[in-house]
Amino acid sequence: ITCNKCIPVCPNAANFSIPGGKQEVAAVRFRYQEGDFVPEEQGVFCLEQDHQIANLADFCNECGDCDTYCPEHGGPYIEKPRFFSGEKTWRQFADYDGFYFADPFCLKGRINGQEYLLAVNPISKVYLFQDGRVEFLFEEDHRFISGIETGEISEGAVIDMQAYYTMRALLDGMLSAPENYPVVLLRGAH
Repeated sequence: ITCNKCIPVCPNAANFSIPGGKQEVAAVRFRYQEGDFVPEEQGVFCLEQDHQIANLADFCNECGDCDTYCPEHGGPYIEKPRFFSGEKTWRQFADYDGFYFADPFCLKGRINGQEYLLAVNPISKVYLFQDGRVEFLFEEDHRFISGIETGEISEGAVIDMQAYYTMRALLDGMLSAPENYPVVLLRGAH
């Protein structure tokens, strides 16, 4: 839900909105076979709201005020994406999932304890995704360009791409609003 009730009630202005638009993307995963990455259908990645709520983890004191006003279970400071100001605080809170900008076009993240990287070349619009075992390149429209092994992968292993689609929605949303205060703060853009 993205009702925005949590944004004005936060005493530290830690909650914010990421524009992204409604999306429906045919998702794929990859199976590693004989040195190639073979795409397989993985369903649909869907965003049903025009924007998503996120949290500036460095500003949040976990007071729970946003949870009091949230009509869902699990407060925004727990359930929504957490963004850290940099690698230092992201590493300091290693038990939390969350994201930080390594540079203005490179988002690093931890989802379910696994670390990922998603970067975009702002000129060519080619996206680089890394999960510790593989490095993939994608076109702006999600078409697969190429992939290489960067770690050990067993024959027949499946590379789930849910993290890519999640991070892609967050990165693209942040890049679409370069003037928003949280975006300027997190990306270090001027």
